[in-house]
Amino acid sequence: MAFHVAITAEFACLIAPMFLAMYLRAFYPPRRGAILVATLALASVVALAISHTPRFYIDYLIFVVAIVGAAESFGLVMRTLVNAACTDPLTRLINRAGWEIATADLLDRSRSAASTVTVMVLDIDNFKTINDTHGHLAGDEHLVGRAQYWRKLAPANAVLARLGGDEFAVCIADDANLAPSNSDQFVADIRLHTPDTSIGTASAPGANADIAALFATADAALYDAKRRKLPGALGI
Repeated sequence: MAFHVAITAEFACLIAPMFLAMYLRAFYPPRRGAILVATLALASVVALAISHTPRFYIDYLIFVVAIVGAAESFGLVMRTLVNAACTDPLTRLINRAGWEIATADLLDRSRSAASTVTVMVLDIDNFKTINDTHGHLAGDEHLVGRAQYWRKLAPANAVLARLGGDEFAVCIADDANLAPSNSDQFVADIRLHTPDTSIGTASAPGANADIAALFATADAALYDAKRRKLPGALGI
């Protein structure tokens, strides 16, 4: 933009930042996306200002409105579609696809801090019996109630997902200096208030944590707990 001498060329170049603004609004967390879109709009206005293109004050306004408008209209629609694709329709928790995205973001933020990342896999004991005895509608209501309750127990920054059936996963980034940790407190609350839950956990320093590896370890610990038939048992 800064090197054009014709206003038509400037407006042609405006298309690229508009599409970039849509992407930023759709795929970045709301606050970070808004900051990046504002920065993009400012950079585009500065590029127009230092160019040798004959221009009017209205051109600056058009640039800002076009970039921000694209982000807030098309970008918001895209974000809505992405959120729908990443949300479990029954419990309104994120699903497996949402888990991959949310844990990657949590891990990215945790690498710069002295933190411990913990992955938990949760399974409701004898859930099949609820379906067989009371019907699948009752089973669905049980899943929704359990998901809502766990969401209240979980720390604000925790990632909580329903992966399928009665299997749930939680990812928490703890301050390494905090005792007891948020993850320890969450496990204690689950064992106290929903003892018919089997749990497997795995932890690693945030600097080198691997979510897939932690999940595999936690999943193995979960099934070890279930094999030992200890509801609410903690596998590490």
